Amino acid sequence: MKKLLVIVTILISINSQALFLNYCMNTGNQYSSSFGFCINDNFRSIEREIDELIYLSNCDNYMSDGISSSFEFCINQNFRSIERALDYKLFLSYCYNSDQDLVDYFFVSCVNNNFRSIEREIDK
Repeated sequence: MKKLLVIVTILISINSQALFLNYCMNTGNQYSSSFGFCINDNFRSIEREIDELIYLSNCDNYMSDGISSSFEFCINQNFRSIERALDYKLFLSYCYNSDQDLVDYFFVSCVNNNFRSIEREIDK
């Protein structure tokens, strides 16, 4: 029984140290508020996980269909802040949405790839 308790304690401590970020999906070519919520939720999780005091902006999209340039800029600024907080141990891509009236698949992919890179770096 004591061995089982020790094993469970070890497993809980290992799992509690891992950072799990959501995959942020945007269905279709129009902006989905759940996509923006997911991005901001991931940034909050990263803020809590990084040892250094870091402040990441809440990124709001002010367009009903596409991606506003301020939303894109905010996301990329947060990625730059994360790079600095992690002492440039990883390089994150600049995520560019090519058409403001639509949500580009490559933009969504870029954001999620950056989140995966951050997740791997923090979990080392």
